[in-house]
Amino acid sequence: MKESLTRLEDALKVVLDTVPVLGVEKIGLLDALGRVLAEDIIAERDNPPWDNSAMDGFAVRYEDIQQAHAITTPTVLKVIEDVPAGKFPAKTVGQGEAIRIMTGAPIPKGADTVLKVEDTENTPTTVKVFKEEKKGANIRLQGEDVRKGDCIIPKGKA
Repeated sequence: MKESLTRLEDALKVVLDTVPVLGVEKIGLLDALGRVLAEDIIAERDNPPWDNSAMDGFAVRYEDIQQAHAITTPTVLKVIEDVPAGKFPAKTVGQGEAIRIMTGAPIPKGADTVLKVEDTENTPTTVKVFKEEKKGANIRLQGEDVRKGDCIIPKGKA
């Protein structure tokens, strides 16, 4: 007769459920390897903490680029600001405008789409758009990875 083997996860659960807790210690993350969590780890903030760019490129209004076409109708927008990662935009994107934006930088007010820099021709003051991009493209939304209050790691995990 063939014996079935117990899965590792099931065996670990049996052991953890039967071994008494000896006490709770507060230790640093680097010392936690091989330890079991005494309480849930809860997210203290959203991650990402704000809507941000997933690419180096240009933050634009979708309605300004929805008719862009490489041959017949490229769209030219005025670049009004450069926003590196770690800096918040000072300006709002208006009609016919774009903000040069780096990966991780917050999305400026007025913008709802990010164009990849490699899909454009640009100068310090203008960006030429040759194709429509989906509305909301290349934007990581606030909290899309983890929401404030979410359980990141449940207690009892080793």
